Amino acid sequence: MKKTILALFLVLALCLPCFAGCDYESERKETETEAEIESETISINETGLEFTSNGDGTCCVSGIGCFSDSVLIIPSVSPDGDSVTSIGYEAFYDCTSLTSVVIPDSVTNIGISAFSGCSSLASVVIPDSVNNIGNFAFFECSSLTSVAIPDSVTSIGSMAFYNCAVLRDVVVPSSVISIGDWVFKGCNNLEYNVFDNAYYLGNDANPYIILIKSRDFAISTCEINAATKFISEYAFDNCIELTSIAIPNRVVSIGSCAFRGCTNLKNVSLSSALKMINSGTFLSCENLVTINIPHGIEIIESSAFKGCSALASLTIPDSITSIGLTAFEGTSIRFSEYSNAYYLESGTNPYFALIETKNTEFSVCQINDNTKIIADFAFSGCDEIIEVTVPNSVKHIGDGAFMNCKRLESVSIGQGASEIGRSAFEGCTNLTSVTFKKTEGWWFMVTVQSGTNQVSISELSDASIAATHLKEKYYIVEWHCD
Repeated sequence: MKKTILALFLVLALCLPCFAGCDYESERKETETEAEIESETISINETGLEFTSNGDGTCCVSGIGCFSDSVLIIPSVSPDGDSVTSIGYEAFYDCTSLTSVVIPDSVTNIGISAFSGCSSLASVVIPDSVNNIGNFAFFECSSLTSVAIPDSVTSIGSMAFYNCAVLRDVVVPSSVISIGDWVFKGCNNLEYNVFDNAYYLGNDANPYIILIKSRDFAISTCEINAATKFISEYAFDNCIELTSIAIPNRVVSIGSCAFRGCTNLKNVSLSSALKMINSGTFLSCENLVTINIPHGIEIIESSAFKGCSALASLTIPDSITSIGLTAFEGTSIRFSEYSNAYYLESGTNPYFALIETKNTEFSVCQINDNTKIIADFAFSGCDEIIEVTVPNSVKHIGDGAFMNCKRLESVSIGQGASEIGRSAFEGCTNLTSVTFKKTEGWWFMVTVQSGTNQVSISELSDASIAATHLKEKYYIVEWHCD
């Protein structure tokens, strides 16, 4: 089973270029790190279940090895008296003999890969205490026929029900506010609700919570139900006859590559409730002429508009905080120019976001004093640059922004910086000095379980130590400043 998931990662990496911003491998590594955190107390009951105390009167439950019983009734209290609030990482992974599970109403979290690969699991009762269903939680539970997700659940992780091949009946509550990619991918027997030219999942009160996919590739129009909250990844992939689409204002999320390859799509109206344009959302929509990005959107992920060759004009709102790799590659947008870089405008600020450099051969690039964002990988591979001054106006330095700038020696980070992305200075082998104009309030997080790690003022006041932290010691995590 682990080979299956790893193979899937490889397929995604090789075959789906629009997933450049969908970091499943990183997600997996973080998951494995979480599992390695030492526990305070471990106890085992007579059925062979392991209980890991959180030290606060609660605990996490898992099986020992491969749990061999066919019926699993998880107790609400551990042998040591702790309340069972979580089902742990890979708790019952690949327990192929397991046919039914009863989860107590003390549990609030079903962990990552908790029941992944339980191929005989046909029945699971999820209580209305659960608020999170983790990534891969029921991955390839190929005997699962129905699941009622209770009203308490607010988050469903990526691939949570991936390849549950005989799953037919699913209830998705209106309480859900976050849903990952490919949650129901490979669930080919699902009974959908239909509205106009699309298939949906939902509940009795609102059958149209998630737009899963278009009815077929040949549709030329589609009215999205006004009560829809989520549009799934690849929902309209390669619907080449689709010419326009209006996203209702209740939609809070559009999945990766949702409109990829809609080559005749010309007009799009986006929901005002969106916070992000996911990776590859409009990839290769070559006739898309104009799109209004509403205020409130904060993130434009990698390849979001890549290959939209007719897109010549775009103004981004000042709510944008991050822009991914190749987000606008292959468009006809005329960028602002300053020094050796290209910029995307926002309102009256033509230098709002530094998108990329003109080439990689320059030794000097002055960043404009009005710039707010340095996009992901903007200076990556600029081997000749030796010194960089990030002005006080810059709030966000993107993932890999200066990656592999091998001759870079000195960096000054301005007072306004509040985020430094993953691997921003990775591979900067000659970097020996990083000066922070604001040294207090910086922190990073390796995993949710481990909490935040404060970076001391004394460390950031030493330019040499700061350089080592950013290029070697803590380069893989996002840095934040309060």
